[in-house]
Amino acid sequence: MIAATTTRPGMRGGVFASCVVAALFAQDPVPRRGDPSSVRPAARSAEAIVADLDATPLPGFFTGDDAEVVRRALLRRAELARELFEAEPNHPRVPDAYELRLGVLLNTEGDVAGVVRETEALMETSSMPADVRELARVWRTCAAMKDPTETPASRLAHIDRMLVEFEHGARARLYAENLLVDFAWRETIDVAEQKRACARAIELGRDHGDLTAERELVRVLGLIGKPLELGEFTNVADGARVDFADIRTRRIVLFLMAAYPPFERPEDDDFATLRALRDRVGPDAVSVVGLIDMPPTRDFSKVPWPVRREPIDDPMRIEETLVWELGFRRNGVYVVLDADHVVLAVTTALERLEPVFAP
Repeated sequence: MIAATTTRPGMRGGVFASCVVAALFAQDPVPRRGDPSSVRPAARSAEAIVADLDATPLPGFFTGDDAEVVRRALLRRAELARELFEAEPNHPRVPDAYELRLGVLLNTEGDVAGVVRETEALMETSSMPADVRELARVWRTCAAMKDPTETPASRLAHIDRMLVEFEHGARARLYAENLLVDFAWRETIDVAEQKRACARAIELGRDHGDLTAERELVRVLGLIGKPLELGEFTNVADGARVDFADIRTRRIVLFLMAAYPPFERPEDDDFATLRALRDRVGPDAVSVVGLIDMPPTRDFSKVPWPVRREPIDDPMRIEETLVWELGFRRNGVYVVLDADHVVLAVTTALERLEPVFAP
């Protein structure tokens, strides 16, 4: 990540940036330079805001706090980031603090329109520090990935534009790499498109040498067109023995499920879409088999399909498991097989599989 900002000659303090941020939050047009009526002086110094940031702990999934406590803490840090940017846009803590702000707005609050509005206003302001502009372009691109009005093609176009504008930007290249991997998992089930996106991510990933996500994707995509067998296993849901060889419906969905309760939603939300799909297509046409990679801590007794748990509890041997082979780092992976157990498609977006289930 970029650790420092770029100071532009002739830019003093945060007066003009204060105008921009004030206008953003009022949802008004960005004020013009030299308009004294729109200048809102910072209420606190940058040093005081940074001290407040440092005193506000960054919550995580394993702090023991409930979801609302975590959300409030994240929103507090997001507001402090805005305040710091207003006070001193060139402060070296701005990029990382503001990045967290935009991530909270997009990923915690789901405010796609707000992130689009805020980032576009920042990008349109030529006096912004270069790394803040890069940050804005990055998160405008991230918002496009979650905007339901965008298409797979337009999402790729956003990634391309980010790389053109910030060809040598470390943050832009890192995010483009991750977004291309996500694109291959979520936006298409065309294996050629998935492999192209993965290849582009690998080229970008050579900057830092960590290609873990890309190698996983290459491994999973390599299963397409090949038979896959699970053998016999004990159903976690009811303890009954299941022979995978006996499952011969027209389509079979292997679903990599979380063994623990989801953090931000009710336990059975990730089952609902699959239930609806099976009900719509018909249980005689589609079978579902769940896969988990550790002893379960959630209630599987009401899951309406068999669930197979990997028999290996030693984390050092995880690479020997089927869940590893299918992409264990991503709960919610769907692997579709035909009646002969040949892999047809892999995705994390069930809606992409509609053509596969068509008669």
